Amino acid sequence: MKYRNSILVGLCLLGLSIAAWSQNVNSSLAPGIPGYLDPRNGTFKPMPRVPDQAAASSGTVYNGTFTLSLLAYVYSALPSTETYSCTLSASVFDVTTQAYFSETATVAATLNGFHVSCTVKIPYYWKLPSSTDTVTLGYTLAATNGTTGVPIRSADHSLGSITVPLSGTTTSLSDYLWF
Repeated sequence: MKYRNSILVGLCLLGLSIAAWSQNVNSSLAPGIPGYLDPRNGTFKPMPRVPDQAAASSGTVYNGTFTLSLLAYVYSALPSTETYSCTLSASVFDVTTQAYFSETATVAATLNGFHVSCTVKIPYYWKLPSSTDTVTLGYTLAATNGTTGVPIRSADHSLGSITVPLSGTTTSLSDYLWF
């Protein structure tokens, strides 16, 4: 009886150790795409690929400022309690290292009669190994309910893509829209 219990305990420990040793502790060997499921909207967000350190350490530094001057004519029937904001975004995907850079800035906009105006500035500092990278630019104008804080209306616009500006450059952008 004593030997039978010892054998059963040994088999249970062996079974548990097999399960523990079968776990993959090296996540780089795991199949699939690394990322996470966003519980708010049920979408899968893939994690960006970690760039090769050797390629990431070489490259040219690009720094400067993007400045957007925006003027919008408000023709929508919005409550007078609305507050307005402007957001400028700039992003670069480096084709050599697969690195992704994204910059965003938001400022409060000024309402003067039926016109909303704002100036948004984004300083940036990117180390890019490829001189062929492009910057994708866009902006959002949003009207937010002053009481609830919930956006009532927003407009997203693309400003297109440009080559990465030379270091020390201030890139001025402007646009006019009907909102």
